[in-house]
Amino acid sequence: TMPLFPSDHLVLNYHDAILYGSDVSLLESPTAWLNDACVHFGLTLLQASYTSKMFFDPSVITFIMHQCDEEDLEEFSNRIDRQSEMYLIPINDAHGSSAWKRPGGGSHWSLLVLTSDQAWHVDSIAGNNTEVAKAVCSRFQDILHHTLNFSNVETPQQQNGYDCGLHMLAAAEAFAQLVNTQDAIQALAETVERNPAFAITKRRQIVDAVLRHVELVSSSQKTHSKINS
Repeated sequence: TMPLFPSDHLVLNYHDAILYGSDVSLLESPTAWLNDACVHFGLTLLQASYTSKMFFDPSVITFIMHQCDEEDLEEFSNRIDRQSEMYLIPINDAHGSSAWKRPGGGSHWSLLVLTSDQAWHVDSIAGNNTEVAKAVCSRFQDILHHTLNFSNVETPQQQNGYDCGLHMLAAAEAFAQLVNTQDAIQALAETVERNPAFAITKRRQIVDAVLRHVELVSSSQKTHSKINS
């Protein structure tokens, strides 16, 4: 099938989550690995629904892990929303210092959930991102100026090499919705196990959201041009 948009076409800027046609093609494909832009858009959609939580852009995590000096870290610490009930952080295996080559690299996503004193790591390939998640957790202890107890959480495991981003987004939604860790894990297990095609469904939902927001932007531009004409 033809892609919805040309690959270099700027499709949408949704609260600074920018998608090009090539990014939307990854969401359309049933077997493509999600890049930073797709993950950021998925988390930004959740941010709009769960405003008392704070969802992080993957490129911000790359920045604080690899490009941040003490001054930057202090500035980031001052800007972070301390009122948030929960921080939901996308972990990429490229966030580990030995693996880092360039922004937007890596090959596996997992989720780190921070509450007042806990750090829960949810990984659809158990053990794959544990060391990276611990390193990011340690960085957030410096940013938040308090200790976090790190735990890996048992979670449904992906059955292929490309759906980690969808598992991570489903985990972020479950935690944002239910807050209680055991409830979130149970809901996530039910979502994944009840619907073996859950990742394809999730991809379709995100593409539908892209099209909905493109339509909204187009309608508001038409209204604006009518008012000005």
